[in-house]
Amino acid sequence: MMMKKYTAYVSALLLLVLGLFSWGCDQEQGDELPLSFQDFKIYPDEMYTLKNNGGWSTFELRPLVNDSIRTQVTIKYSQPVHGQLASGCNGGTEMCYVFKEDFVGDDSLTYTVCSDKICKTEKILLHIEEPLPTSQCISKLGADSLETTMNTPKEIKLFANDILFCPGGSSYGPIVVQPRHGSLRFYDYGGTSYKSVTFIYTPHANYVGEDSFTYRADMGYGVSQDMPVKVTVKAN
Repeated sequence: MMMKKYTAYVSALLLLVLGLFSWGCDQEQGDELPLSFQDFKIYPDEMYTLKNNGGWSTFELRPLVNDSIRTQVTIKYSQPVHGQLASGCNGGTEMCYVFKEDFVGDDSLTYTVCSDKICKTEKILLHIEEPLPTSQCISKLGADSLETTMNTPKEIKLFANDILFCPGGSSYGPIVVQPRHGSLRFYDYGGTSYKSVTFIYTPHANYVGEDSFTYRADMGYGVSQDMPVKVTVKAN
């Protein structure tokens, strides 16, 4: 009788230990991020800069500024056609684009972002422009318009068709009239041309129709100019 009780006790203890061991294994697997948390979105990038970066030989690539990432990722780049890549060239961790001396035109490369289980690839387009001679640098704003569909954010580079930062101190300024039927936010890559600054217009939920906003630029010598931007939101 005592032997049966002892055997039953040992069996119960063994089952308890095995149960705890199994529970521990389940917890360890549960520490992994679910696939939904590892998912992310990346978007193509378009950057403007001047030949030889206006006197600098490199600038940092920061393609994640417009991406939606909630988990730890790694980034790999392809090589551009008309320049080279170098890591940590400014003492940081970002990858840098090294200019081919005196090259003017468009260059491109791709970047691949990977979480633990997901990888996605997008394109980086680089516009490398010739600086305007001082005599031809006359501040000017170009007309802009934006079209999108219901519930769909849309990007616009407001200053890509403007001439700014000429003698006299011209520069871009704030949004002075906000849209009535949507919202605006912006991002900047840093270290590139003012033309790279990108605004994102997001229409209000289910809105379809016309909208607008206005930005202001300092044209130099104490003169400012306002430029309205027409927005059209179409049905899906």
